[in-house]
Amino acid sequence: MTILVAGGSGFIGSHIVKKFLNSDIPLLIADIREADFPHIPQKKIDINDVEALTRLMTNNNVTAVIHLVGLPNISDCEKDPMMSFKINALSTQSIVEAMRKSDVEKILFASSAAVYGYKINGKVSEETEPRPDTIYGFHKLFSEQIIKSYAERYGIKFVILRLFNVFGGDPTLRTDIISLFIKQALNRKPLIVFGPNKYRDFIYIEDVAQAFLSSYQRNVENKIFNIGSGNKITLEELVSIFKEINPQIQVITKESPDDGTGIYADITLAKNLLGFNPRNPREAIRDYIKRFLSPSSN
Repeated sequence: MTILVAGGSGFIGSHIVKKFLNSDIPLLIADIREADFPHIPQKKIDINDVEALTRLMTNNNVTAVIHLVGLPNISDCEKDPMMSFKINALSTQSIVEAMRKSDVEKILFASSAAVYGYKINGKVSEETEPRPDTIYGFHKLFSEQIIKSYAERYGIKFVILRLFNVFGGDPTLRTDIISLFIKQALNRKPLIVFGPNKYRDFIYIEDVAQAFLSSYQRNVENKIFNIGSGNKITLEELVSIFKEINPQIQVITKESPDDGTGIYADITLAKNLLGFNPRNPREAIRDYIKRFLSPSSN
């Protein structure tokens, strides 16, 4: 019994691997880059090579796949929609087809809150109709539909986790708003806020990793979950946390046509079925920022 972690060297993937390591579940990492886990078997592979994936699953007695392969930068997806399709959608088709051929029974898939789109405003539940309005969101929703079609036709079991605004890790390697602000502060540049009342649902990476582990350990089947904090934090609140830690930080506020808008997660289902209990995002964000901007860290 082995879990194949597709995309195990990435930001989210590496944290999930660490979380699963503590549970003594055999893992196999498949990625185009080498992951920093020397004691875990790894295979560099083209994720869209179905035959190679099928052999890998068959030869290693894979019983479940955690699918984390993706191109998450929305602007990159808009610039190169064909690349987005290959990485965000075709990869899913390739993985479930290899699962079908090698009789792998379950997939845990990292989807995104982007499937809801940005024309919706306020709290969203898993019952909210997806209306993506970005290439990335469309491709993530397409992946969900591919997985559900294989579940209906071939009996593959699935858990789809729609991740909201994930933060954590090394900010120099990330492009999310919190990482961007940290980098600007470290370079003694002002934080530029486009729309102070615009809000997001920020979720700490450790909570995301725990959600994947709970999805596997609790034997949940054929469910979709929102994985967020369930709280909305405005950009104005976010910069106020930065200024609590370093009052010298300068802030420039600019008007934005979408000021006052955003979505945040209804996480009732994840709480009930996964025992999901994420950290208070304000506390988690404050602790995270302190690691890089507090006087003792300089």
